[in-house]
Amino acid sequence: MGLEILDKMNKIAKAFGNIIHGDDTKGGTYKDKLAILESSNNYNENSVSGIYGKYQFGNSRLDDYRKATKDDFSNEKFLNDPQLQETVMDW
Repeated sequence: MGLEILDKMNKIAKAFGNIIHGDDTKGGTYKDKLAILESSNNYNENSVSGIYGKYQFGNSRLDDYRKATKDDFSNEKFLNDPQLQETVMDW
């Protein structure tokens, strides 16, 4: 494995451990920590596998939200709308 991959894995493991054990020495809520793990807190994160936004939602989650709320939006709109991403996360 490359050093870059190992470094990322170590950061994820440390952050995940902090979430599980409630270590708030770096501050932030569960959502804050999850966002750091998933996208480095980047609302515009778009993985090649079709996972979108700060919290890395896939089409299944977005489709569930659309059906339940009757809110019709494209994946592109979701990716470019931080408030919508927070709304879906809180749903």
